[in-house]
Amino acid sequence: LQSREAERPPRSLADGHSVDRESVVAVLLQRPEFDTELQQINRLTSNTMTQPLTIVVLSTGLDNFKEIRTALSADSRIQLLAGGNDAEQVYEEIIRLKPMAAMISLGTNSEQAIKLIQRLSAESPKTALISVAHNASSELLLQSLRAGAREFLQLPINTHDLKTVLDRVAEFCAT
Repeated sequence: LQSREAERPPRSLADGHSVDRESVVAVLLQRPEFDTELQQINRLTSNTMTQPLTIVVLSTGLDNFKEIRTALSADSRIQLLAGGNDAEQVYEEIIRLKPMAAMISLGTNSEQAIKLIQRLSAESPKTALISVAHNASSELLLQSLRAGAREFLQLPINTHDLKTVLDRVAEFCAT
């Protein structure tokens, strides 16, 4: 009886039969590609669920920093490690702290921010770079992405956009 059960193909909902969860899981576990997918899901969820997303911020001033910090505080995954408005000091902090992500504000001195993005993408490739700006031109946005930024956020930061970007950053950091 047991051998016949093992030989029978699993029933599907298309056959008009109900299928219990254990049967589906048992069949899926027999597929090699499922094992790989399960390992990837476990790795992603274990990394993103237990480990905070560490971030360092380069702002263009105190008001800009407060705006970014307020937006980041809405997401419980975030751990803000450092922030400042001096590109060289922020660079040193990123190299020292090795955060998962860095938010680089493209303000009036966008050339300095673009150079920092280029430098960090070369010297700290595992750090996801996110450029942020008020009213950024499409040219400035493209410059930041070409320099090595993985993401862009428009200021003021929309909660939904921030979540989407942080999800992608978490995925990038998990691989």
